[in-house]
Order: sequence, then C-alpha cells, then structure tokens
Amino acid sequence: VAQIVTFARMNARAAVRDVGRAMGLPYGEMDRLAKMIPGGPQSTLAKGLETAEVQAAIREREDYGRLFTVAQALESMARHPSKHAAGVVIAPPAADGGAGGLRAHVPLLRLPGQTAEENVYVTQFDMDGIKHLGLLKIDILGLRTLTVLEETRQLVKRTRDRDIAYHAVPLDDAVTYRMFAEGRTDGIFQFESSGMRDALRKLKPDHLEDLIALNALYRPGPMEQIDTYIRRRRGLEPPVYDVPELEPLLKSTYGIIVYQEQVIQIVHKLAGYTMTKADDFRRSMGKKKAEIMAQEKANFITGAVKHKIPKDKAERIFDFLEKFAGYGFNRSHSAAYALLAYWTAYLKVHHSVEFMAALLTSETGNHDKIAEYVGECRKLKVPVLPPDVNRSRTTFSVEEIPKTNGDHALSAAEGAAPRQGVRFGLVAIKNAGEAAMAGVVRVREADGPFRSLEDFCERLDGATLNRKVMESLVKCGAFDALGSRAALLAALPKALERGSTSKSDRAKGQETMFGNGAKTPAPEAPLPRTDETVSRDDLAHEKELLGCYVSGHPLADYEDEIRQFSTQSLKPDQLAAAPPGPTIKVAGIVTRVKHGLTKQKKDPFARFQIEDLEGSIEALAWSQTLAKSGQHVVNGTILMVTGQLQKQGEDGRPTLIVKDLMPLAEAQ
Repeated sequence: VAQIVTFARMNARAAVRDVGRAMGLPYGEMDRLAKMIPGGPQSTLAKGLETAEVQAAIREREDYGRLFTVAQALESMARHPSKHAAGVVIAPPAADGGAGGLRAHVPLLRLPGQTAEENVYVTQFDMDGIKHLGLLKIDILGLRTLTVLEETRQLVKRTRDRDIAYHAVPLDDAVTYRMFAEGRTDGIFQFESSGMRDALRKLKPDHLEDLIALNALYRPGPMEQIDTYIRRRRGLEPPVYDVPELEPLLKSTYGIIVYQEQVIQIVHKLAGYTMTKADDFRRSMGKKKAEIMAQEKANFITGAVKHKIPKDKAERIFDFLEKFAGYGFNRSHSAAYALLAYWTAYLKVHHSVEFMAALLTSETGNHDKIAEYVGECRKLKVPVLPPDVNRSRTTFSVEEIPKTNGDHALSAAEGAAPRQGVRFGLVAIKNAGEAAMAGVVRVREADGPFRSLEDFCERLDGATLNRKVMESLVKCGAFDALGSRAALLAALPKALERGSTSKSDRAKGQETMFGNGAKTPAPEAPLPRTDETVSRDDLAHEKELLGCYVSGHPLADYEDEIRQFSTQSLKPDQLAAAPPGPTIKVAGIVTRVKHGLTKQKKDPFARFQIEDLEGSIEALAWSQTLAKSGQHVVNGTILMVTGQLQKQGEDGRPTLIVKDLMPLAEAQ
C-alpha cells in the first residue's frame, strides 16, 4: 500500500513569482507583477500579457519583459511532488518468493515529513498512470462529520444514558424533514450554503431520495437542472423522456440524468455495452474530446441498432447523453452523503444540546465558525455558558443548568432556563494551549475545584500557564465565579508571583509553618460578582478571545433597528452568495480599525470590520468619506454603513467600499 503522488504545477501567477525570485527581484515587486495576471483556474500568462497593465510594466523595464518570457516557458510545468489528498493504491504481495508488492509495478518516492514517523511513501506515477497499470486505487476521505456524529453519541450516552444506533434512526422523521424544508441547515453536512438552502425551500423534501438527488444536482453543471427537477418532483411540470426506452431508467429522477449509474444503465441496456465498457463510456463523456466523442457515438449507434432501436432514435438518445452524461454524479456517493446529512439534522432536532456541543468542538480554532454556531445555539434556545476553570472541560461539553435563571451567562438564551446548556471548552480560548488546559482539568479533577486565583496559580505549572494565558482566561470570563474581571486582573501579578514562590519552595523541600510539608491554606476567594452587567470592554475581550460574545451582545438592544435598516445580512454564506456591484446598507458594531495612507497621493483611508448579529464584513473607507464622517470610525461605535459590495482577492473575499456612514442612533 502507498499513497499517490500529485504534481503541483506552475500556474500563471506562481510562474511569475518563481521566476522573479530567481532573478533576485524584491518580494513586493514580483508579487505586484503576479497580481497583474487575472486570477482564477482559467487564467494564463497569454491572457495576462494582453492586459494594458502588463504591457505598461514591460515597457517600463526590460527585465520585466524577460521575466514574463521565461515564466511563459515554465507555465504549467510540474513544480514539486506532493501527496494526493485521498488516493491510496494497493497491489498484491509477493508470492512464493516472486516479485510482488507495489515495487514490482511502479517506482516509489519517499516524501520526508517533519519526523521519521511522518515520512510517507507515494507512487512516482500520478493517478492516471496508476489506472493504466491496472492497479487498484481507492479514495479514502476523512470527514469531520463522522467525528461529530461519534462525539454526539458519546455525549448523549453520558448525559441521557442512551446509546444512539445510527442505522436504526428512522428515515421518515417529519420534524427532521421540516427543518430541511425550511432551510434551517446551519451545521448540517453538505446543506449549509445559501444556494442549497434556497433549493431546499423550493423542493420541500420529505424523504431521503430528495436529499440524495439534491446533493447530486447541487454542483457545477447539473445545477441548471435543479429548478426543472423541483417542478417535476412537485407535479408542476410533467417528466419528459426523449424516447420511451428512457422512462424505466430515468423515472425516479423525472426524466433528468442525475447519476453516473443512470448513464451506465442506459448504454448497457439500450446499446448492449458490458458494464465495464459502459463505465468507460461514462468517463469519456466527461472529457468532452471531439475525437473520442465521435468514436463513442459510432459505437453507441451500432450497438443500439443491434438492440432493435431505430438509428434516428439512437442518435437522439446519444445527443441526450452527450448533453448531460458528463454532469452525472455518483449515486452511491450521494446516498452516503445524504444519509450523513439526515443523521446530523436528526441530531440537531432531537439532541440539540449534545449535537451543538460536538459541532462547536469540531470547529475549535475557527473563531468565525464558532461565532456562527453560537448564534445558531441562540436560535435553538440552547444556552451557551462561558468558559469556567471549575466547570469547563477541554472541549465543549453539556452541563445541567438550575431551573432558576440567576446566572448572567444564561442571558444568551433570552431568559430561558432549560435543563441543559453547552459549556465553552477551555481549548477554544485564544492563547490557551491544549496541553495547558488539559493540565487545568486534570488538577481540578484530582484535587477539587479551585478556591481562588491564588489557589489556581499555586496548583498549576507556571511554565505553561504564563501571564499571557492567565490574562486571556480572566478576560474571557473563565474566572468569573471567583471575582470580577477587573479585580482579578489587578490581583494577577501577585497571584502569579505567589504561585511561583510556592512551587519553588515545594521543589526545594521546605516545610511550611505547619510542619511536615503541609500546604498553606489558600486565602479566601474574592466574593463572587454580584453585578450582572458586563462592560463593553468585557464583551470586546470575549469576542477577541472566544470568537463570539457569550455574556451578552453589544448589539442586543439594537436588533430591531439592524433588521429595519440593513438590506444585506452579514452571515458568511449569504455574503458569499451575494453578487458584487449593488449598493447595500448594513448596520453593526465597528471593530479592528486600521488607518493608512495611499501610496501615490498620501490620502488617508481606513479599513475596519462592521459586524452584525450574524457575521461581519471588511469595510474600506476612502478619504472623501473620512473627511465627511471619519470621526465615527472608532472601535466599538455602532453604525449604519452604505456602500458597494465588491469581491476582492483570489478567494473572492467580500469587501464593502463605504460611500456613507452614520451612527445607528441617527439613522431614523
């Protein structure tokens, strides 16, 4: 067994950067030249050389012309080998001392890892070469969703003493399908995007077959068939079959080719292809090469005529296949994904707290996703409790909550007091390392809860829990049960010093005044906070360190105004789906303000984030806007911003070019 090589190739921009580096150009200079080439998968240097900007650069300096000439010669060449994301190849072992194993068929290459254990063997031929050798290639995909399913199962077992047998989950649960039909699919595998939600709302699925079909259709190419499929599925338009012979093979998908298996069945049953030849036919249709298509058409028509199908009919069937066969998706793959999607939706409906805890754990380190899913918890009326050194585990966990709602942390659930909530995991705190937080949980479970900040510092290793980590824990609310954040921050230097001295004394074997090495009792913990309000600074620290607001939200009192004045939600999937160009209005809080000057005219500009209750967008305000309203571009101000939506960078990152802004209080 080995993994399969893949070759990274020099695309247009990469070739410019590599040649620029070889020519000794400064990084900023060659990066500027590379960005003159239009981005995207279809980008080529030939297209780039036609642009006025590149032509001007070549006229400006002779060595730029040489750079582009050399880069064009290198474009699309293999740059370096790496490992295919999922492909694994397998060959039979040697038998009776003869040649066997992969080395008998293909040269291997060792790709070095950071350690000897991480070294990996790959084939020196890529996956196309492997196929021609006749070796078995298997794609093994690691899915985070499987981990979420298992983690949810373990949490349900721990909290409800029940075991979820996934293959026994009923596949006709009306509540689960209602959630799909309403497009409430945050956190649902394969069904989170805004386009997919729109399709779900139109289709209104009520059984698994709908999810399988939509999963196969929602991809480039077949997407154009989604509306037709939905109309036929709902009885608004009759199915259409080019020839009657197609009806039994396409009846389940209303006359539309959705799956690769349908292509194989058509050519097998109507033209007499073997299943292997039929699969080769299906594969060649996807390549759209004229000479291959002409040969396949001749073979198909010959086979169909032998099976008593008139030639004109056979030609119509082939034309139909040619149009749609290349778009077909593997049904067995789609069915497996649809089943995983159904299971995650079923858990979200029937085991909301455990599912959301597992989902949040799976996104640890991704603060954008954590903010999104904490928002989804609020919609589900699932309380999200802040991190707590005496209650949190390293991962997000499920915790019973008293019926009386006196804890400020429950404000996220709008006063609801359900039996269970999600407790923030310690590892999800920025600057808090996994090993250090595992140590906190281990010490607490071994010796009991921490009684005070000083007690915590004495019992934990100061090497891993340094001042930066401790400040992060205090600022995000993990010590709130032991005192106010301001008081704890003021006491932190002495607590750390005392903890360090205490550990040093123990290491030297000194006895305390009580003799026999007995531990000095920790001082009384500060009184628990009685003030349930949280300052704007406290919330800002939570946002910075946790990725979201937990104790409250600075926009909570402005929810109606935001809904009233905004024309565009800042939820990530809705922003990604929004077309660039139109003028939009958004309302939210300003964060991450950075001021700068333009290179040529030295005019001032400002970049900042504007954040609503569902997400955020980067905003760019030029000098004209700043001259008029720049005094409002300050961290923490709540604004209504009008501007043009643009997509910037190779990844199409949404950016708002600000035309006007004002305090939200003045918007009415």
